[in-house]
Amino acid sequence: MEHDYNVEVLQAEVAMAIESFNDGQRATYNGVIDAYAAHHAKVIFIDGPGGTSKTYTKNLILNVVRSCGDIALVVASLGIATLLLLGGRTAHSYLKISIAFDRKSICCIRKQDDLAALIRQTKLILWDEAPMTNKLAFEVVDRTLHDLTYRKEPFGSIVFIMSGDFRQVLPVIPQGSRANIISTSIKNSYLWESVEVFCLSKNMQTSDVVAIHPDLGNHTFVD
Repeated sequence: MEHDYNVEVLQAEVAMAIESFNDGQRATYNGVIDAYAAHHAKVIFIDGPGGTSKTYTKNLILNVVRSCGDIALVVASLGIATLLLLGGRTAHSYLKISIAFDRKSICCIRKQDDLAALIRQTKLILWDEAPMTNKLAFEVVDRTLHDLTYRKEPFGSIVFIMSGDFRQVLPVIPQGSRANIISTSIKNSYLWESVEVFCLSKNMQTSDVVAIHPDLGNHTFVD
């Protein structure tokens, strides 16, 4: 399935869509595609409230990678979110993340599995609704990709894109305190030190600019 895309159709869609970008979308697009084109290990977070066309931008990025004949894997923390992204699947199911995991766990993927071979060919992974997921799940994937690709860079040197809105739902911790919940956020993982953040702020539904930005670390602010 990851190879079953019509390259010519995708290329035409990309050419048309780029012309409609606002500054924020263009900066986000360029940040991701530059890393992909340079084969540069990079971890990016695409932040923005609803209405800022995050999904539109992410689907275009996926089209670019796939139109070049390369593999882009798409997962999401919620099943419903997978319906909005081309080829999307739930993260736990597709990446075989165990329901119970800890700081030493890895995904249930053997090196001889077809999925392992696919991952070694993958140029970009996109994880939607990332703020909802416990940081340990990302660390599980990071360790697994190190093991499968034999590379020590974050996420096995695969361009890794996370997206979502920290203003919405954070990880759910049964009977957990505010401190417990915050401590499980991806922002409190060792991985966050490697993240570059792009913020989409222009509401494409009302054409207003949303000026609220959370404290996300190394920001690249765009309107």
